[in-house]
Amino acid sequence: MTVVDALRLDARRTVWAAMSDLFLDTEVRWYVPDVASAMAASGFSREALERIWVHEVVPEFHANLCIPVGGEWAGFDVDTPALLARARRTPGRFARWRNARRAADVRAEWAAAVALYDALLVQPDAERAGHAIAWSCFSRAYLEPTLSDLFGLEGVVERLRGSALPPAALHRTATQDFFPVYASLLLGGERAAQAEREANVRALIHRVL
Repeated sequence: MTVVDALRLDARRTVWAAMSDLFLDTEVRWYVPDVASAMAASGFSREALERIWVHEVVPEFHANLCIPVGGEWAGFDVDTPALLARARRTPGRFARWRNARRAADVRAEWAAAVALYDALLVQPDAERAGHAIAWSCFSRAYLEPTLSDLFGLEGVVERLRGSALPPAALHRTATQDFFPVYASLLLGGERAAQAEREANVRALIHRVL
């Protein structure tokens, strides 16, 4: 077995791509369910995923958070020798300290992704993709002041239908899984409108009927 085979490069590339979205110069909270989904589908252990996050993804993409104007917003190229090199080596003490410091800048988003990853792992395999799709749709509604502010609303509704989860299951996962996680991601004045944001999600689910 080669080193690249041992690293499971194809699976790693998918995880890199999903995790890197948390460093884009846009509304990264949209992407938390996609990160959780990629992690759950990867087959990597929790320990391996934590290492990939802290010692591969964070040092590779953190700089985009430091660009004052015009950082990358559309998506990163993750098929890079630098990421493969990071995966192959064991970081030293200073690198571990530096990477942990940088990871702290996206601590809330990472914690949310891990929480949804944990929620996916207890779902039947056949339903995991549907839950991840539902949470992704919920995030678009939850992060808008009102549902009418959601750009491409009808497309989000159709995507939610594509989750194949019945309305009762959508309401249940919204309450049990999604709302507690996304409440932790609200910023400043957004917290005062938490009830309205939950109502946005309920209204979105109602449109699936």
